Amino acid sequence: KKVRAPAWCDRILWKVTNPSYNFDIDASSIQHADIDMFSQSHTKTAGRIDVIEYSSRDTQILSDHKPVLLDCLVKCRVVATNKRNKVFMEVMSLLDKWENDAVPKLSLENSTVEFVGGVKYKVPCSQTLKLTNSSRVPATWRFIPKLEEVDGRKICKKWLSVSPNFGMLLPGESIEIVLNGFVTAEVAREVIAKVETLNDIILLRVERGTDYYIPVSATLLPTCFGASLTELCRHLYPFRATDSEKEVLAVKLEGQIKQNQLAYPKELWHLFNFLWLYGGIHERGLFHHSIDKTRRDFSGSEPFEKERITIRTCLDTGYEIPPPPTCSVHAVATTILELLQSTPGPVIPFDFFPRVDFDNVDMSSYCRKFLEQLPSLHQNVFIHTISFLRELLASENIVYNRLTPGILAKIFGDCLFRPDEVPLNNRPQNSSSGGFDFSQWLTGGESSAQKRKSCKSQAEHLVYYFISAEGIFT
Repeated sequence: KKVRAPAWCDRILWKVTNPSYNFDIDASSIQHADIDMFSQSHTKTAGRIDVIEYSSRDTQILSDHKPVLLDCLVKCRVVATNKRNKVFMEVMSLLDKWENDAVPKLSLENSTVEFVGGVKYKVPCSQTLKLTNSSRVPATWRFIPKLEEVDGRKICKKWLSVSPNFGMLLPGESIEIVLNGFVTAEVAREVIAKVETLNDIILLRVERGTDYYIPVSATLLPTCFGASLTELCRHLYPFRATDSEKEVLAVKLEGQIKQNQLAYPKELWHLFNFLWLYGGIHERGLFHHSIDKTRRDFSGSEPFEKERITIRTCLDTGYEIPPPPTCSVHAVATTILELLQSTPGPVIPFDFFPRVDFDNVDMSSYCRKFLEQLPSLHQNVFIHTISFLRELLASENIVYNRLTPGILAKIFGDCLFRPDEVPLNNRPQNSSSGGFDFSQWLTGGESSAQKRKSCKSQAEHLVYYFISAEGIFT
């Protein structure tokens, strides 16, 4: 309203956070003349602002107000990058340590498991793996199937078992895992045919921890069990014979073998010869009592298991089977059945399995035709086995062994034909005629169980006729 020009600011205000100096001065009482005194007396540090100069400019005379100026040093936070990074790394290192301390960890005594010395057929073996909880927290662990497992349930190959396969360990606690190996006939067939190996990798998983891949290595010692009849005849020497032993045997067999192949498996010959030498044909219940499942020891093992291990070792190494009482004739008889059932295919190939109505055929002519159709090697094994069974049933022998054609037919019908393994959905290449409609039997209303029962009946019937009828081999 006084039309003054220009109008200057005659004071400067500032505010700081957490001031360390309090101004208790009434600004209205300060006269212009006192500005110099005010600026000089308040150059102390006030919080984060240091006043360097607070004054006016007297040179400006256009107004009765003098312009005021403030020269100050404002203190603000400046981040020290090096120090910040150092502190950050220290904090992260501490957090990592805490996190690592909370992660369960297992230490393995051995990173791999090896069955030293090889694995023998049907001889249990085991190796141990020690686990220790090396962390500060409890560790829950378990063996899990590998991703490539089809059924998603097997944690290892079928010849191997792991016990226990899960558990929990407290800090510092240890446990021994037992890996049990047992090679069955099925596994031996696959290994001998080179479609499978005993090497495996088992996967150990720790909950909230890491996975451990544990290689397991083993080799199957050479054995005749699981080999085909052809393979048995091609092996002129024992499966585990050394080079020096082969040289000695080569001299003995010189000129006796045609086309570098035996006409009959030597292992079967040794077993049947043992029964001849040590009175097996007079032994009561031979083959029948030999497979009696009630004759198990307290450990639940198979009958004559220790003796059979000795017999199998002798067959594979070429050593002579110890005579009774070390190895009984019942143990040898059981080994004969075991060897015949361990081959990849039965003595009578599935293509030649009898599917005829025996009530409507001439059994004598049928049996002759049946033998003629068999491959020579299978024919030799079948005839040799049937001939021994016929000798068991001779009148002078059944007085002692108390065997009947029905008992032997049931045992060797299963052994020579394996009706439980006959494919029900494929017609054999060599089906025999004789008034039986095979296609009707194959597609009829019978269940698989009924067809299996029919197969067993067919096999037993044919074996019964071969071992009891006269004039079969004349």
